[in-house]
Amino acid sequence: VNPLRFIKARDFELAWIDAKTFLDTEALNTITKTKIRDVDSDEESDDSDQMDTGELAVGILPELDAAPQSEVRDHQDIFVNEPRLSDFKQVLMKAGLQVEFSGGVLICDNAIAIRRNEPGHVSLEGPVSEAFYKVRSLLYEQYAVV
Repeated sequence: VNPLRFIKARDFELAWIDAKTFLDTEALNTITKTKIRDVDSDEESDDSDQMDTGELAVGILPELDAAPQSEVRDHQDIFVNEPRLSDFKQVLMKAGLQVEFSGGVLICDNAIAIRRNEPGHVSLEGPVSEAFYKVRSLLYEQYAVV
């Protein structure tokens, strides 16, 4: 757990893990054989005592093992959180930018437009300038990037 880089997102902490899951099939087979033998040996049991298949794996959980470094690949950044434009307006105003809503679009310094195209997607449009990079930086700060 030490090499994990946790990122705070609201009330949670997130980290990217490269790992493999596996199931200890030998332990699963042992439990399965034991339970089946117990059911077979009790010949006077009625149908209510019969096991269903969900009972066979009780106590066996998949395990997580770190992936070998040779199999770890870079991953695309994942942006966690979905900031509301009204909340982001307050952030921009605190940063000293002139901000207003116009037709559902947040306009900064009369040149930069921020709009939500669809759920989970925010677009930032405007001329490349110091203000544009400031707004982009403030927008990225609203997300936890994993």
